[in-house]
Amino acid sequence: MPSCYAYADGSPHSAPVWIAREADLVLIATAAGSLKGKNTERDPRVSLSIIDFDDPYTEAQMRGRVIERRPDPQLKYYDSLSHKYIGKPWPYREEKVQSFSSLRSPKQNTPSSHSSIRRPRDSGHKVV
Repeated sequence: MPSCYAYADGSPHSAPVWIAREADLVLIATAAGSLKGKNTERDPRVSLSIIDFDDPYTEAQMRGRVIERRPDPQLKYYDSLSHKYIGKPWPYREEKVQSFSSLRSPKQNTPSSHSSIRRPRDSGHKVV
């Protein structure tokens, strides 16, 4: 899932992320020393875009702020997400600093559909 952060100069930084939901929070796998971790430490605003792989014209978007950072030395969250995304425990066990960022959206996120776009499969034309 793509996410967007801001560099120090204000320009966007987009990166794929693994996410999980916990009550009204979205957890984002982020190493504290990574570019994502550093950028959100300076500016906690984040946006996420989720696309339905079966129908790429259906999406959900969300904007929010990082409200907490959680250390994960036992890799509890990383293992859970790793099983979700690749079907096995987190493979990079030797990395020393692992953490999660929690994101809260100011509004309830709702899926949107671009009904104004003619979908290729609905157009009656063969897509080559």
